[in-house]
Amino acid sequence: MMNKADKLKQAVRTLFRTCNDMVDKMHLVDAVQRLGIDHLFQEEISSTLSDINGTQFASNSLHEVALRFRLLRENGFWVSPDVFKIFKGEDGRFTDAISNEPRGLLSLYNGAHLLVHDETELVEAISFARDHLQSICDSSELKPPLADQVKRALDLPLPRAYKRMEALHYMFEYGQEEGHIVVLLDLAKLEFNLLQHAGGSSIQRLRPSRGQNRCPWPCGGHIVIVAASPVVAATDLATPVITIRPRARSGQRPRRGGHAPPRQRGGRSDGSQRRWWRRKLTTVVALAVITTVAGDSEEGTKKQRPWEKGARRRRDGDLYGNMGLSYIRDRAVESYVWSNMVFYEEDLAVTRMVFAKLFVLAVIMDDTYDCHANIEECQKLHEAIQRWDESAISFLPDYMKTLYNEIMNNFKEFEDQVGVKGRYRVAQTKKEFQKLSTYYLQESEWSHQNHKPSFKEQMELSTMTAGGPLLCVCTTVGRDDTLTKEAFEWAASDTGAIRAYAKILRFMNDVAAFKSRRKNKGDMSSTVECYMNEHNVTSEVAIAKINSLIEDEWKTINQARFERRELLPAVHRVVNLCVCVMFFYDDKKKDAYTFSSNLRETIESLFVNPIPM
Repeated sequence: MMNKADKLKQAVRTLFRTCNDMVDKMHLVDAVQRLGIDHLFQEEISSTLSDINGTQFASNSLHEVALRFRLLRENGFWVSPDVFKIFKGEDGRFTDAISNEPRGLLSLYNGAHLLVHDETELVEAISFARDHLQSICDSSELKPPLADQVKRALDLPLPRAYKRMEALHYMFEYGQEEGHIVVLLDLAKLEFNLLQHAGGSSIQRLRPSRGQNRCPWPCGGHIVIVAASPVVAATDLATPVITIRPRARSGQRPRRGGHAPPRQRGGRSDGSQRRWWRRKLTTVVALAVITTVAGDSEEGTKKQRPWEKGARRRRDGDLYGNMGLSYIRDRAVESYVWSNMVFYEEDLAVTRMVFAKLFVLAVIMDDTYDCHANIEECQKLHEAIQRWDESAISFLPDYMKTLYNEIMNNFKEFEDQVGVKGRYRVAQTKKEFQKLSTYYLQESEWSHQNHKPSFKEQMELSTMTAGGPLLCVCTTVGRDDTLTKEAFEWAASDTGAIRAYAKILRFMNDVAAFKSRRKNKGDMSSTVECYMNEHNVTSEVAIAKINSLIEDEWKTINQARFERRELLPAVHRVVNLCVCVMFFYDDKKKDAYTFSSNLRETIESLFVNPIPM
């Protein structure tokens, strides 16, 4: 398979070198990106886009003009919305002549969603294209695959769609397009299967009759079988530090529902809502998740570290089991899926696993502050996390000692994984983790005091408890060779884009939780409820207002693409984080982080079912 992949890659590079027509270049870049193989051709794509940007372009085709607009803006090249003036009349509005061009309207609709602040002409373009596309769909005039592409875009425009799932759709559609390039399609299918194998493929030699199997690498990890029969376990072959853990430990009460990472409003499902992967499955369903402790060697797991004295000895590769806390939510699978959405590339395995484990630790800390600890215990935990020293464990309650141990252990192992050069990024991640503890404590104190915050107060604090800054800086860990120091500093700063992502996460989370009518005992009022109470309006009005705020934050995210080109690698990961939010909390899945059965199709598609060649 690898030899075939190398030959196909070389054939695609030849296509880039020999493609001279400007429109053909645009279609080549578009196809490579939408088929999910753009990570293999970053240099070729960058060079081609520079040529497209630097070449005079004139066309009467709405599709071609809009496609160029989207490709360049997505990749950090500024293009004025004036390029669409040729499709407008003297009154400044789009003419009826393009109202029956579904392909062009779709390209306009997708491209216009890369708007920044004060671009009213693109707001009008979105409205115009959406209305006419919806009308065309209602009349059943469109045929597949264009009809399917329009339907998906109306649900979620292409710049905000999860690229790996979009690639799965597009692989089946691209082959139906006139003039499609066979080598691109063949490579896309092969590369998807290779990435699936590296990130969560089946290990056929594991027998489903056994409860646990030793990991084949000397990492102290375990692989826990997903279900009774017939199942196949999976593991991230690129990082041998993971465990499949779909079930609660014996005697542990499974947490129902849940929060968004790290802190979500609402969400314990009732008794009828059970995780589909906890049932006795009749199909092959398995997923690599991150309940191991990275970097443990056989020797290291046998010897306790100084700050573990008096605590329970750590079990190899079992983050949840090491803590033995009955109140925490098992969100390993969901957290790994989130991490994989941000970092799917095979060479980013370390970053993917660090991100996922930090995600889990933040959720566990959230559960402790939010649902279990009293105010005095919250203050003690916060003090210990601020001190960040093994001696701080002495004044913690017994159950918190195991949590504190795992926090200390994992950050030490993050440092070991990234080496000396990358430790300054782990240090910054630790600072953000400490800040997150401060925000959690503030909410706990508000709850203890029965404080009723204003909408502005709640928005400012809950934006921080959503953990956006922590997750953004974590995207830089383990990427020393591909991310400049300037890009790291941007991701670690309180920039407009970082704050915008945190707000999108908070608002989308709160709206999803409100619609599902899920709320935990210790939760403060959400931003939806605060807005309703403060302005004395209905939930529909409040949600409409919050949706408009989400759109404003997307404009800030888009603006970050054009700040400095050397920041683009960091910006693109923050965009990926925003895409994750849209994926987990859209209107169809409602709240997939809480109601994990909504992830079933995604997990099977990404980690289990290969693409037929």
